[in-house]
Amino acid sequence: AWLGTAGIPLTSMMYDLLPFWGTLLKSLGFRVVLSGPSTQQTLEEGIRRLTAEVCLPTKLAYGHVVSLVENPEVDFVFLPSILDLLDCTDARAYLCPFEESVGFMTATFAASRMIVPAVYLASPRQRIIRELQEKLAAYDLSEYEVSEALDDAYDAQAQFDARLQERGKEVMAQDFGLAFALLGKPYNVLDPFENLNLARHIRRLGILPIPMQMLPVEPADLKDHGMTIPWRYNRGVLRSLMGECG
Repeated sequence: AWLGTAGIPLTSMMYDLLPFWGTLLKSLGFRVVLSGPSTQQTLEEGIRRLTAEVCLPTKLAYGHVVSLVENPEVDFVFLPSILDLLDCTDARAYLCPFEESVGFMTATFAASRMIVPAVYLASPRQRIIRELQEKLAAYDLSEYEVSEALDDAYDAQAQFDARLQERGKEVMAQDFGLAFALLGKPYNVLDPFENLNLARHIRRLGILPIPMQMLPVEPADLKDHGMTIPWRYNRGVLRSLMGECG
């Protein structure tokens, strides 16, 4: 039997890290429910809860949280605050401040239904384990259980990322006339509502759109090119432009 049902908003950095967090929760014994695709209603529901002007991705994040909070099957909404993480060169990187804090921001109207661990993914593993144990204390998870779930999560994310690269190589090896690389943060590139169905419009022009995440590129240190940028996804865009990894 499941320990409970966790809702994950399909928004923000989850377009990149869903394999990690979804696998972690499932391995811990939770059933995982995702919010639906972004729609105009998602946006409007998010705007109704806002107390200040923010970017479109954050407005949508609010709306996705609303849909899960209002779902009677969901016991809690899981939206971690990721305070650091590694890039493809194993260098410390960061998400934008809104991505880091959106879990806490949405908790202003849904605090009793939210679990928002503050996670340092580039920090020692024990720190992550303690934080997850604390935030999920109601479920009495042992250090061993959380550690094993983290192993599963890291493996799932690595396999997902590798498969994207493999598929990118397969696509690039095919015959096509013209292709566009879609560069941007994962939620901008992969959410069709957010990018106004960009990939579909490009296909209608007879051009092959290839998301940045599928480009077969090699790791490189941006400092070697005279660039120092803290943001992980901005680094990815620059590396893709140079034919190097995200």
